[in-house]
Amino acid sequence: MDKRGKRSRENDPVAVAASKWAWKVDQGLEAEEQDAFMTWLGADPRHGEAYRAHAKSFKEFDQLIDWQPIHGVTPNADLFAPPESATRKRLGIFLALAASLALVAGSLLFRGREEAGTVDIALSGGEMILADKSVIHYNKGAEFDVDYSSDERRIALRSGEAYFDVEKDAARPFVVEAEGVELVAIGTAFNVRVGSEQLEVFVEEGIVEMNHSVAPEAWERLGELEDARSRRLNQFTKAVVSLNSTDEVPRLAVISESELKQELSWQHRMLVFKGTSLKSAVYEFNRLNESQFVLADSAMEELQISGTIQSDNVMGLCSLLEVSFDISNRSLGPNQILLFQK
Repeated sequence: MDKRGKRSRENDPVAVAASKWAWKVDQGLEAEEQDAFMTWLGADPRHGEAYRAHAKSFKEFDQLIDWQPIHGVTPNADLFAPPESATRKRLGIFLALAASLALVAGSLLFRGREEAGTVDIALSGGEMILADKSVIHYNKGAEFDVDYSSDERRIALRSGEAYFDVEKDAARPFVVEAEGVELVAIGTAFNVRVGSEQLEVFVEEGIVEMNHSVAPEAWERLGELEDARSRRLNQFTKAVVSLNSTDEVPRLAVISESELKQELSWQHRMLVFKGTSLKSAVYEFNRLNESQFVLADSAMEELQISGTIQSDNVMGLCSLLEVSFDISNRSLGPNQILLFQK
């Protein structure tokens, strides 16, 4: 080995830092270290390249466990030979590109001792599928009761936040009651948030009729100020009802689709991969997102991922796969992303 080249690498701060991070990742990173690692990677494209080189060396040295003196005097000549198949690799890093730092809400972090081949969904809350196939997505801390009868479907939201995806049934209206406010829908999708001072309603699809049993006077004035249909909330409508004053008129506003998505972003989950195949990971992403991944080659299906990433972080996953596996991506059209190896 050229001594000058060795000395230059030893004095290269990028190489030194990469070596330290490779060792730390191999041992397992704490939460604060994960943030520091992501910041370091995003600061310079050379950091990711240097890290990959050192991480590869760590992986090769780990193979020495396959040979010990008691196994024989001569080490296995094929110990560091490339594996027969390159289809089973392990994503043992936590990487982010500078261009995608703002998009990365989760992290892909090596967990070498996790149970392999599993996918967990770390929910911010959960979901309940009702008897009529309507679905309640509820945020952490939400409390509610479900009361279905032959002529009505009623949900009492006592606290917290929930999103209701309602199956159509004209004979049985779907009623959500929260803090004296009744929200009546036949077939629609809307979000209700009960706070300490106000109740907020966001309508994503359809129409929701809003009634108030506590302060009807304010609602009557709302009708006088606008029109009798002002209690009907259309798509992309936000309603705010004060819980402190029974005389305050509810506030209605039309919001943009992007604003609505931001309000509903709590529904996205943290996907926890443990030695999970790329095929399974793509399935989970496709199930939870409008954008759909397509694998160009079936040989990519068994690439293994370990770590945690937010379910709506589509571009973050693209960046991580490109840095980690040299998997590129390109658009196939509206909401379709092709993943292919370089």
